[in-house]
Amino acid sequence: MDSLQIILDNEVATNNSFLYYLHEINRFDVEQFDVLCKAISDITTDFDIKENKAIAYKVHFIYTQIIYHILYHFNPNDLSCIENLPADFPEHLDKLDVLVHNFLYHKL
Repeated sequence: MDSLQIILDNEVATNNSFLYYLHEINRFDVEQFDVLCKAISDITTDFDIKENKAIAYKVHFIYTQIIYHILYHFNPNDLSCIENLPADFPEHLDKLDVLVHNFLYHKL
C-alpha cells in the first residue's frame, strides 16, 4: 500500500489502519504502528510539505490522536482502555515523535 494511502486511512481510522485498531477496537497494534511509522518516514522524502500542507495537517492530526488515546487510557475517569499497550509504549511514542518532527521540519 502506498504511504499516502496509509496516512489517509489513519486520518479517518479505516481499512485496518493503526488508528482504526486504536480508536475502534481499543487495541495497540504494533504491526500497524510500524506500518504507519514507515509511511511517515517514506513521505518525508516524497513530499514537500510547503506545497502539501494538507498532508502535514493529516500527519499532525494522526500524531495528536495517538497521544490523546494513550492519555485517555491512563485517565481513571475515562472508560477507554487499550488492549496490548506495550510496556515500552514510551519508546514507540519517541519513535513516532522523531518521525513526525523530521517530516514537519526537515525541509523548512
